[in-house]
Amino acid sequence: MLRNRWMGLVMAWVLVLVSVGCATKTSGAAGSPEDVVTSFYDWLGSVEGSVLGSKAYRESPYLDRAMVDRVDELVASFEAQPGGGYDPFICAQDRPSEIVVTDAEVTGEQARVTMQGWNPIHVDLLLTNGTWLITDITCTFP
Repeated sequence: MLRNRWMGLVMAWVLVLVSVGCATKTSGAAGSPEDVVTSFYDWLGSVEGSVLGSKAYRESPYLDRAMVDRVDELVASFEAQPGGGYDPFICAQDRPSEIVVTDAEVTGEQARVTMQGWNPIHVDLLLTNGTWLITDITCTFP
C-alpha cells in the first residue's frame, strides 16, 4: 500500500515537471533579450525554404504583431519590383555563415541587441507581459 502511494506521488511529480517543461518550451520568446534574438535567428535558420515566400515569419513567437505587419508591407513592395529585394531579418539576400549576438542595452522595458552578420544589425525588443518581443530590425550598410 505504501509503495503504491509512493509511486503515485512520484508519477504526480513527473507529470508536473513535464508540464512545466512543455510550458517553458512553447513560450518561445522567454528569456533575456539576447536569448530571444539568438532563439529567433536559430529558428529562422531552421525554417525550410524561404521565410519570406512562405510567410513563416508570421507564425514566429519572437516577433511583435506590428513587426510582422511591417514585414508584410515590405515583402509586398518587393513583389512589385523586378529583381525582388532582401531578407529584412538578415539585411541581405544570402544568409551569413555566422551570426554573433552581443550583449543587450536594456533601458526599462526596451532593449537593443546588436548582432553581427554581413554588417551590424540592430534588433529592438519590448518587454510585453513578461516576454521580450522583437519590434524592429535596423540594417546598417557599409
